[in-house]
Amino acid sequence: MDDCLSGSSDLNEYETLKTELSQLLQKGGMHLHKWCCSGTPTREPQTFPLDKNSEEVTVKTLGMLWGSSTDTFSNKVTVNTNNSFTKRDVLSDIARIYDPLGLLGPFITKAKIFMQHLWLLKIDWYEKLPPDIAEQWKTFITSLPDLELNKIPRFLLHNSAASIVLCFFSDASSKAFGAVIYLQSVSISIDITSRLVCNLEVTVYHSSKVLEP
Repeated sequence: MDDCLSGSSDLNEYETLKTELSQLLQKGGMHLHKWCCSGTPTREPQTFPLDKNSEEVTVKTLGMLWGSSTDTFSNKVTVNTNNSFTKRDVLSDIARIYDPLGLLGPFITKAKIFMQHLWLLKIDWYEKLPPDIAEQWKTFITSLPDLELNKIPRFLLHNSAASIVLCFFSDASSKAFGAVIYLQSVSISIDITSRLVCNLEVTVYHSSKVLEP
């Protein structure tokens, strides 16, 4: 079984949801064996952390990292930092960048453009990359662990949202085209909150100058 990610803005509704989920799983002979929440705990001992002021607990859920006290998502990327790379190594590194919410499109697109370049060079799967090409790839992947520092709020709305607006932007270049969606919520007191919903990048063209800043 995998993880379930849900929630509620009301504590009583949250308690009901937790009880119903546990009862539903028990009917199938399954038992909920871990529980993590970002708000006030229930009376049951398996609920943690204690509150939002307690030490941050980071759990892996649906392929991403979720920080309980900050209620934010982040990504953890493990990469190969060998001094020499093959085309197979590059493809393996790209496959490790898991992006279920479509938030890392710009990074994945740069990697795909690099992979296109290797195909044009007709490099074999197990052939070591030329030193200058390998250095470009090493520079790129050694920066990927910094993605974990990027905290993405899970909750998209303002706490007292009175109106909601979806903002959509798109653009294209000779290498790729992309689109991004933001959700803007406005409270009764005219406080505005804007959150990133999803990001789409599609590679359409290769250039010999890859991984430029």
